[in-house]
Amino acid sequence: MSVVSVYEPATGCLTGACGPDAAAEIAAFEEALNVLLARGVTVHRFNLGYDPEEFASNPVVKDTIRQKGMDGLPVVFVDGSMISQGRYPTPEQLGV
Repeated sequence: MSVVSVYEPATGCLTGACGPDAAAEIAAFEEALNVLLARGVTVHRFNLGYDPEEFASNPVVKDTIRQKGMDGLPVVFVDGSMISQGRYPTPEQLGV
């Protein structure tokens, strides 16, 4: 089975994760994750505000933040390969 790992910024408008465009993007992403979960895909979600150790222990995520700051988040991996950074992937990118 596949594994999807999502490294997300701390939530809230201070991070820029608000407004109708962001809400629609996040809603589509959430729906795609629900489809994947129903198919038996394992999904790990890490939030910078709650899981900073997960960000620190992933060299790709650490490097992305070092180079792009918070604009590099979210970072999404499928089976260990990064498929997007700085935005949520489309359902198509997730294979939904």
